[in-house]
Amino acid sequence: MKRTGLNNTINKFIDDFCDEYNVTLTLIQSPLRRRDLAEKRMMLSYFLRVRMGLTYQDIGNLLNRNHASIIYHVRLIEDFLTHDVYFKLLHNNVEKIFYKYMDEFDNEVDMLTELYSENARLQRKLRKVESRIEILNEKLYNEAGVV
Repeated sequence: MKRTGLNNTINKFIDDFCDEYNVTLTLIQSPLRRRDLAEKRMMLSYFLRVRMGLTYQDIGNLLNRNHASIIYHVRLIEDFLTHDVYFKLLHNNVEKIFYKYMDEFDNEVDMLTELYSENARLQRKLRKVESRIEILNEKLYNEAGVV
């Protein structure tokens, strides 16, 4: 079971998803193309991308697929959700699992947003400091007569 780099909330969501549908992550990661597994794999891909914001590459790494397969899964589910009752029901069931973690996930997203903002602020401050250092170096070189 590959889970490298995933946060705890995503891992718990995947575990609950697998428990709900009586499959293991290893089975979802397997090359088996049985319809029931493929549907679950596609729905999991869809939720990891659309609801949890993982990259296609990260989802592909997790599910032992290439990123193009994950793009295809997500688009296929989006299409199925517009007209297929079975996939709407499957989606609604997975949505219930997702809602258990939504608050946790929202808190993590809020924390990441704060960190990104703080990072941007610190980068702006660093650029100002670097600019001041450059100006001071020029003054120092000019006073020392170095060309």
